[in-house]
Amino acid sequence: MAEPFAIGGGVNGYNPSTVGGTGTSTKIFPNLLANATGLPASFTGSPVPTLPPAGAQIVIPGTGQYEQQQIVVTAGGYVYVHGTSPTLNFLLQSGTSLTSGSNTTIATLASAQSLTTAAYYPWSLSVKLQGDAKSGVVQVFSGTFVCNGVSGSLTLTNLTGQNLTTTNINLVIGVTFGVSDALNVGALSQFWATVS
Repeated sequence: MAEPFAIGGGVNGYNPSTVGGTGTSTKIFPNLLANATGLPASFTGSPVPTLPPAGAQIVIPGTGQYEQQQIVVTAGGYVYVHGTSPTLNFLLQSGTSLTSGSNTTIATLASAQSLTTAAYYPWSLSVKLQGDAKSGVVQVFSGTFVCNGVSGSLTLTNLTGQNLTTTNINLVIGVTFGVSDALNVGALSQFWATVS
C-alpha cells in the first residue's frame, strides 16, 4: 500500500470534518486545523493571530518531486440525508476557499445521486491526477465515486497553467445537498493523496 504524502485538514475516522444543515449550495468540508496559530505555546503577544477558516486541504507541493507522477486522491466518509426525495452531489476542487465558487472544480458527479430519506450512507471518492510543467496541464484522468454501494459517474476536468516544479496545488472537497433540511449531515473521515 502506498503511504500518503498529504493528509487533508486533520480529518480521520475518529475526528471527521462535518458540514450540513439547511441550504442547497455546495458546502466545502472545513479544515479542522484552520484556527491553529502555528505559534509556540510560550507566545504571549496580543492579539494572538489565527489562520483564516479554510477548507480541509490536500497540498501537492510544487517542488518538482511530483512532476509527471500519478497522484491518487482518496476521500471517504458518511452522509445523513433528510427531507423529501433527497439527493446529493460531491465535488473535488482546486483551491482553498470554503466558498465553492472561489475554487475550480476538477471532479464532480455527472448527476446528483438520489437517496432514501432519513438514512445514513457511506461514500467514497478516488481521483487520479498527473501533471507536467512543460505543458502546464494537470490531467484528471480517472475517477470513481460510490455511495451506499452505488457507483456514480464523474465528470473530470483538467487544470491548465500549472507548474508542479514551482507552485503548490491545493485540493478541497465538498458536498451539495439537493434538499435543504436542518438534519442533513456530511462527514469527511478520510482525505489524502498518494503516489501510485
